[in-house]
Amino acid sequence: MHIIPFGKRLIIKTLEEDKKVGNLVLPDSAERESKCQGEVIDSNVDKIKKCDIVLYGEFSGDDIKIEDKEFKILKQDDVLAILKKE
Repeated sequence: MHIIPFGKRLIIKTLEEDKKVGNLVLPDSAERESKCQGEVIDSNVDKIKKCDIVLYGEFSGDDIKIEDKEFKILKQDDVLAILKKE
């Protein structure tokens, strides 16, 4: 099943704690912060593309579960930053 966001929204998959972002390795002390990062699965936002890593507020968006997989639907305004690999 494919999820297609409407409006200025994006679908993300929350990253696990031990996930690397480019050359960055998140320390154990960043556990709380790592829950606020996700990989974009699909996007209707111009500057945010599939596979981008985004930062968002801890209580932002709506949690959904489809076929035993958990996703989050965010509005464009919920995205705080995009982490770019160099």
